[in-house]
Amino acid sequence: MSMSSPGQHRDLAVPPSAVDGVLRKAAYWSLLLFVFSIPWQVAIEIDQIGTISRLFGFVTVGLAVLAIAFEGRRHRLLDAHILLIAFTAWTACGLMWTLYPSDTRAAVATFVQLTAMVLLVWEFGDGQPKIYGLIRAFVAGAAVTAGSVVYQYLTLGEGASRYTGSGAHPNDVAFVLCLAIPLAWYLSARVGSGYERLLERAYIPFALFAIVLTASRSAIVIAALALLIIPLSYSALSGRWRVALIVVGAGLLVLVPSLLPERQVERLSTITTEIEGGGLGSRADIWKAALEVFNEHPVRGTGVGASRRLIASIYGEAQGAHNTFLSVAVETGAVGLALFLLVLYAFFRRTTRLRGLERTLIVVIGLALAVGLLPRHWEDEKALWVVLALILAMSHHVGAPAADVSLQAVRREKLTHRDPVGTAAQTEASWPIAARSDS
Repeated sequence: MSMSSPGQHRDLAVPPSAVDGVLRKAAYWSLLLFVFSIPWQVAIEIDQIGTISRLFGFVTVGLAVLAIAFEGRRHRLLDAHILLIAFTAWTACGLMWTLYPSDTRAAVATFVQLTAMVLLVWEFGDGQPKIYGLIRAFVAGAAVTAGSVVYQYLTLGEGASRYTGSGAHPNDVAFVLCLAIPLAWYLSARVGSGYERLLERAYIPFALFAIVLTASRSAIVIAALALLIIPLSYSALSGRWRVALIVVGAGLLVLVPSLLPERQVERLSTITTEIEGGGLGSRADIWKAALEVFNEHPVRGTGVGASRRLIASIYGEAQGAHNTFLSVAVETGAVGLALFLLVLYAFFRRTTRLRGLERTLIVVIGLALAVGLLPRHWEDEKALWVVLALILAMSHHVGAPAADVSLQAVRREKLTHRDPVGTAAQTEASWPIAARSDS
């Protein structure tokens, strides 16, 4: 076995997770804090830096660079990562034709940061315990957001029509809470003690109450989809939890309607009327304006970040496209939209190897995203990309016989083919566990 110089991958006879160096551990813990802060990121703003999640992101990137420089990189990139990098590069190309260079520069910087975040989750979220830790961090951050919504309701009383404790738009807050519902249920079924499982499952009714307080009509539909994970995995529950679920569910159906605030319930009751009337909360008019802008720039787009002002010239108010796919089409053109759809396909394609509860989780999250991205432009939101990064990492490290994509495997294969007589047998014998490190 050859010696490794700094910056190269070390050949190990034990799983990478068992020999993480100090820098690699520090990078992972910083990544945990970063993921934890994403749901409530706008609640704290720091001068000259921005949101609290951006601060944690800068720290994580710094530690990650040091860890990779001194301890080596563990995993080669997948097609999903390459496509995401290509999409980000295409957004940067928009600087050559955008009408609003300052807006586009800021948006490109955001996509670069999002790409770095996805790569960090892939490189440092290697292994089942680490994936579980990152999922738990996201759910905990969503619980903080739900708590801030409920706190605002208790503080302000029933006078407000909508509540959002983190400073973000109520629709965005509600969507984050929805995405965490299936993740919380999944954690409760897979890891943790009875006390931890109780907390994780308690998040669900708590988040649902907070979602009602946001009065987000689209979130009610998405929450219903997110809750599908419960009946779809009901057979996997123990007898005690099945009884508890039935009792608690029946109790909530009886008691909750009388406890919900009237103004929010009244707004939510107009969901059917909005859909049947085609108004969709004025989004239909915004979509028409966005389509007009797209027809003027069909191939290259307006440049990321530039569509808001152009839509305002038609709609009369500075608005995003309020549809992720339409927003991508307007700002990056048909080329960018094709790349974006390929990115999404690549992220979900590898999850087909999952089985059992993992596969149920991905299906439910996929449904929630498919519906949730329609009424909001979320292509540049950290919460979207961290969820995608988690499910991609899960497809390789949790509950699936994934192909070995570690750099160890690549190096080992090269050594094996180099000497098919003696060195190959010794090489195979010297990695009895590392050969399964990414499976």
